[in-house]
Amino acid sequence: MRLFTAVASALVLLTAVAVADNTYIVALKKNADTEDVAQAKTDIQSMGGKVLYQFKTGVKGFIVSLPEDQFNTLDEKDYIDFIEADQEVHI
Repeated sequence: MRLFTAVASALVLLTAVAVADNTYIVALKKNADTEDVAQAKTDIQSMGGKVLYQFKTGVKGFIVSLPEDQFNTLDEKDYIDFIEADQEVHI
């Protein structure tokens, strides 16, 4: 439930962020430490991506823009829990 709340909050925050194609929600594993967070940011940037927002509470992760051809490369990293395409949600 906590993860759902964090992701739902992030989606609400996206109204303030210009949502573009190839925008993803990236969640790190629960045991990810500060080195993993720093490595994830470095990896995203080296893949031609950009961190648009970093979650401060709840889930460790980011909202990122990332070239489509780099999705699988990032998803294979040991510190990644999941990556989901960012999209508009209707309730």
